[in-house]
Amino acid sequence: MTRKNDSASDTLKHRHEVIDKMNDICMRLMQRGVMHDDSKLEPPEKDALDAMDTNMRHLSYGSAEYMDKIKEAGPMLERHRENARHHPEYHGNDFAKMDLLDVVEMLCDWKAATMRHQDGDILKSLEINAKKYDMPEPVRAMLENTIKNMKWK
Repeated sequence: MTRKNDSASDTLKHRHEVIDKMNDICMRLMQRGVMHDDSKLEPPEKDALDAMDTNMRHLSYGSAEYMDKIKEAGPMLERHRENARHHPEYHGNDFAKMDLLDVVEMLCDWKAATMRHQDGDILKSLEINAKKYDMPEPVRAMLENTIKNMKWK
């Protein structure tokens, strides 16, 4: 008599492998979170930020007034973005060169940045940044779906 195959053992082994890989990703994201924007806490980036009025709460993201403030920090922000891999500029604005962890950190950064503004809106920010970076439509759609599934406002 043939014995029926029991796939539970293989499925459980597979599940543990998936958990292991997901834990690895989570740990790497947590490390990135702990180190996020460390360069802004030290010269020369901190000096440039200290010199400008960084209270931008009353400004709308993407507005003319907001863009004027960003221009004040121009060279510092340029340096920061070219040296922080969660910024598209680090990758020559080519999303195909970013890895998934870069994109997750970028999205979290964008969401946190919206919280600095009274009228912050992550979907509006995504719309502005999609145009700014000529973001491929599948990437934009994936980020929008993530925002909606996270129920971020």
